[in-house]
Amino acid sequence: MKRLYIVCVSMIILACKPEPKTVTDNFRGVIRNAQGDSISIGGMLSEKKIPVHKDGSFSASITPDSANYYYVSFQGQHFRMFVAKDTRLTVTADASDILNTLKFEGTGAAENNFLATVEREQLALGKALPDDADESYISKAADTLIEKLVRKLNASDVSTKAKKIIKERLEKYKGALVHTLDKRYIDKGLTGEPSPLFSYEDLQGKTVNLTDFRGKYVYIDLWASWCEICLIDMPYLNQLKKELSGKNITFISISIDEQKDKAKWKKAMTREHMSGIQLIADKAKQSSFIKEYGIRGIPRYILIDPQGNVVDANAKRPGEPGLAIQLEKLLK
Repeated sequence: MKRLYIVCVSMIILACKPEPKTVTDNFRGVIRNAQGDSISIGGMLSEKKIPVHKDGSFSASITPDSANYYYVSFQGQHFRMFVAKDTRLTVTADASDILNTLKFEGTGAAENNFLATVEREQLALGKALPDDADESYISKAADTLIEKLVRKLNASDVSTKAKKIIKERLEKYKGALVHTLDKRYIDKGLTGEPSPLFSYEDLQGKTVNLTDFRGKYVYIDLWASWCEICLIDMPYLNQLKKELSGKNITFISISIDEQKDKAKWKKAMTREHMSGIQLIADKAKQSSFIKEYGIRGIPRYILIDPQGNVVDANAKRPGEPGLAIQLEKLLK
């Protein structure tokens, strides 16, 4: 099964832009062939709905306290956007394929257009890899992807300072990209079968079992405080929890941090504003639940039905197009 696992290298831009001096961010644009009535845009702690007019146009003010990374959703499609205090963006796209038609103009456009390029290249790589590609094959493909991105970066209008930082971080993300795209360990034939069980501690030291949630769908997020890509997904996960609040689904985050690193686990949760059920695996990567699912790299997401059977042993990531629609259909 081929599926895109977009590694959110877009966060490489997050710390690249110097703090600006002006106050207001304007966000406006046109989505051609739009059929939805609003765009959802969210940061770490907030979310707002922006009305989309009949002609596809929209306009709103975004005023971040500091340079930040935003999650934008429209008709089940998503893209990421970097906004600083002086950002003034005009966005155009076609509703039939947001990511591949996405274009930014205005202050901050160069960084955001490159961000979109990164996601498109990762999409292409994820689709092109054979299911049995080993780590060596994927590593070479990742090298080619990064080299291509560096060439595009050099030819872009991104500032010299930002280019330097982005180049340094692209190589840093290579290892995570390789793990995320490795499909050999994705499906152990568990779909439709009873899920392996866990019994892990929560923040208060209380033991929580998977069986406690029978009767509900369960979306499991496997992460760790040291996993940068996992942390990039957190705003999307927070957004998803808000969108499906009150529905028959439970969100559970399981950290595979070592037991000795509980303080780091708790600190990361506070920093990333993580809510809901937070657990830590008893033996980190060696925990039986992790092994039974054949999990080799994180982040990893698992969807389980109300009867405790596996719907998807390698579910879509929170920011991946189509996940919200898939869950809403299941929850009807």
